[in-house]
Amino acid sequence: MVLRSRWAQAQTILTALHSPINSAKCRESLEMYRSMPRWAMAPFIALSLGLALLLTGCQKNLAPQDALMTATVQQIISGNTLEVIVPRLATNQIQRVRLIGFDAPTPAQRPWGKEAMDFLRQVDKEAIQLEFDQERQDSYDRLLAYVWHNGELLNLSIVAEGHALMDARLPNIRYEDELRRGQESARLQGLGIWDPANPMRQTPDEFQEQRPK
Repeated sequence: MVLRSRWAQAQTILTALHSPINSAKCRESLEMYRSMPRWAMAPFIALSLGLALLLTGCQKNLAPQDALMTATVQQIISGNTLEVIVPRLATNQIQRVRLIGFDAPTPAQRPWGKEAMDFLRQVDKEAIQLEFDQERQDSYDRLLAYVWHNGELLNLSIVAEGHALMDARLPNIRYEDELRRGQESARLQGLGIWDPANPMRQTPDEFQEQRPK
């Protein structure tokens, strides 16, 4: 009877992890998670890790679906923006690239913003490949792109490792399904912004709206 009750609690937590990050249901379930004895977490851990491994496995063997354009990273601006040089577009001219499909915490949103930037530092001064979707530029004249590095789609990895929120927006939704699976994997494993001990309570947009003007 006790195990059945604990299993029901684990299912409740798992369901809540699919709720919006700032929802009352999610906060309540995270508190339930913290209060559960370690032995009672076995069903939840087994289920969540099993699903996480399955979701992670679905990300393997992902390949670009369009032509790539080579660029060299000059600077990391934020958890979703790079400055690069793209020889095919303009020699020695700096271009800003907004990685699409996700929204990263701002640098002021500590500690998650710094962690997102630190994740992208792996490509600082490195050669990368840009893949464009339907819309190639935004109103700020930034290039909108998926970024590949050594065969890895960074837009997906930063979400799957819990450093950003999946946010695929029309018309650029080519990897929407992969990004959604990556986010579910990060949630189930409690990575980064999904860490039950220190979850990110506000989306980047909510954080920006509440900052003093």
